[in-house]
Amino acid sequence: MPTSRLALTLRTLGWIGAASCAWQTASAVEWDVSGFGSVVAGRTFGACASTTAMAPRFSDDCTRYVADWSHASVYENRWTVSPESRLGLQLNAKVTDTLTGVVQLMGRSAPGQAVGLEWAYLSHDFAPGWTLQVGRKRLPLYYYSDFQDVGYAYNTIRPSPDVYGWDVVNYNGANLRRMDRWGDWSVRQDLFAGGENSKNNAYSKLFSDTRYRVSWSNILGGSVEATKGWFTGRLTYVQSDFKQKDQATGLLVEQPSGAFKGKQRFYGIALNGDWDDWIFRSELASADRSDYSYKSNFHLMTLGYRMGSLITTVGVSAYGESTPFPDAYHTTAFKTNTLALRYELTGKSAVKLQFDKLKDKGASRFTGDARIVSVSYDFVF
Repeated sequence: MPTSRLALTLRTLGWIGAASCAWQTASAVEWDVSGFGSVVAGRTFGACASTTAMAPRFSDDCTRYVADWSHASVYENRWTVSPESRLGLQLNAKVTDTLTGVVQLMGRSAPGQAVGLEWAYLSHDFAPGWTLQVGRKRLPLYYYSDFQDVGYAYNTIRPSPDVYGWDVVNYNGANLRRMDRWGDWSVRQDLFAGGENSKNNAYSKLFSDTRYRVSWSNILGGSVEATKGWFTGRLTYVQSDFKQKDQATGLLVEQPSGAFKGKQRFYGIALNGDWDDWIFRSELASADRSDYSYKSNFHLMTLGYRMGSLITTVGVSAYGESTPFPDAYHTTAFKTNTLALRYELTGKSAVKLQFDKLKDKGASRFTGDARIVSVSYDFVF
């Protein structure tokens, strides 16, 4: 675990311990340990395609599929369990009726990934419906963000990589949450701020063997999620400053615009429904990095049907870019069709089988076309 994250974990545990001692006479601390995991195997099939856009270690592979951009998880034309298999452990401490602490550790089998700190925060319910959370959290860019690592929580093996996956997935800061009722609607509103420095950034390893530090500073964002009966809708906005540094030299990396840093903005909407045995999921989003690099639009839509313990899901997703700097930046575009089967085993575990067909539609091919078969065993405890 990186030193900074270890220090943050120890500080958070220290806060929880100190708070525990302070309130010990009023109420005994309640501890709860839970966990989750996924064992995922997969491989690609298809006609061989060369690439010069990815890091050199991928250039000899016949076919490729990026399953998780944020953690540089890539399937190739041989069976492997490394890219997406993972195990998570979460510790919850209820100090009082209004004060809790959460620490979540994740272990991943993807190359170069060690045990990492996903969550480490204190949560205080300071007024009816109002909660303040301070510490390390998952950056809530998407509908699945808070539970993206919990494979058991959704019906496909993974949320579509055409939508999910950026160079930063966590932030250190504060989140203000409001839970409310608007007539028949249950509404959750979040406002958050903070920053993140990602050393030896995994996302960058897809493009280069150079070690980079990626920084998102001055993160500011908000989301509104509303639920009524079978329908859930979510709106998201996030902005931050961006810069990338070569860890060996300490120099900032020049962006396609010629600048060494810039601003970025993310917009997203999710429209989801659960009607009897039908399960609909959709997300439409945009990432605006156009002042220094590119702008992208992306979406996913899935429709599932439940038949007893079996859920069949079909889906389509896509990602496309445009740039004001065509001489310095080569855009990418993808489209994916998905068929997934999920079978419930015990109420706390499920097995899945998934087929994906990826079409690399970029002007300069990144991964190339591929067909992907993957299977998983997902569980919670």
